[in-house]
Amino acid sequence: MVMGPSGTGKSTVIKLMVGLLKPTSGHIFVEGVDVGVKSPKELLEIRKKIGFSFQFGALFDSMNIYENIAFPLKEHTNMKKEEIDKEVDIALKLVGLNPHEVNHLFPDELSGGMQKRVAIARTVILKPDIILYDEPTSGLDPIASDLISRLIVKLQRELGTTSVVISHDIKESFKIAD
Repeated sequence: MVMGPSGTGKSTVIKLMVGLLKPTSGHIFVEGVDVGVKSPKELLEIRKKIGFSFQFGALFDSMNIYENIAFPLKEHTNMKKEEIDKEVDIALKLVGLNPHEVNHLFPDELSGGMQKRVAIARTVILKPDIILYDEPTSGLDPIASDLISRLIVKLQRELGTTSVVISHDIKESFKIAD
């Protein structure tokens, strides 16, 4: 858990962890590897182990929910369509969404909380070792915020992932942190 008020560099910490920014001093270690000294090619290998859930979901507006979630598999694997279909279904069910109800919809047809869950499904579909969440409950009502917080804890437990959560919400942070 990385907490602090807006503008204090919380999101910068995540960018440093994935090597999008280089530290001006010190070192950033991810799974024992100093990412600050790695080449772009070496960083790509490290990033394959890391899932990133953006503050505003970063879903593709021109793609339906199925296409959004399937995108990483199509880009980074050689899976056949049937395998991708199965993995998309699993990912959606994992975040509490019914694939048959949402696959054909577009992001703007979903509530903010549902969009966040779809974004998380897209993040977990590649089975990362580490998931970085940037303000996962930002802009959500209290009920949706609680749902997302419980989902993060569930994913940590069920997938065995390490989660780094950036937040300024003290109440939600205490629900997520261990």
